[in-house]
Amino acid sequence: MSTTVLVWLLVVEPAAYGNYPPVSFLVVPFLIGWAQGLRYLGIIRSDERIRSRILTWLLMPLAVVWAWTVLRFIRWYGVATCARTGWGTRQNGAEVSLGGGPGDGAETEAPLAKLLDPMTENTIEMRIPRRTTA
Repeated sequence: MSTTVLVWLLVVEPAAYGNYPPVSFLVVPFLIGWAQGLRYLGIIRSDERIRSRILTWLLMPLAVVWAWTVLRFIRWYGVATCARTGWGTRQNGAEVSLGGGPGDGAETEAPLAKLLDPMTENTIEMRIPRRTTA
């Protein structure tokens, strides 16, 4: 709906009726973008310098233009092609099953769990015993 209204106000009104949108119509989205970008200045992180946060905030108008142009067309393309899922990763079904191994249905070896010890940064390997059900 908002895309239809935007096309009407920016294309149809000027072309058909000569009614051009006011300048504030184009300024307000940039002001909203800067207001939304204030979170980059308000949240202080130890791994990010203030210079980087200010630069990110100053580039918000570029993000608004990017969203209006490139991302809008990508969104339209996604809506138009959402029924085609030939690129999906599950073309042959799920990769996991409840059955055992490829042979007789039971694995001879317990699965191996690899865990990272955060103190020493060594990998710990542990066998996980299978539960047997009666």
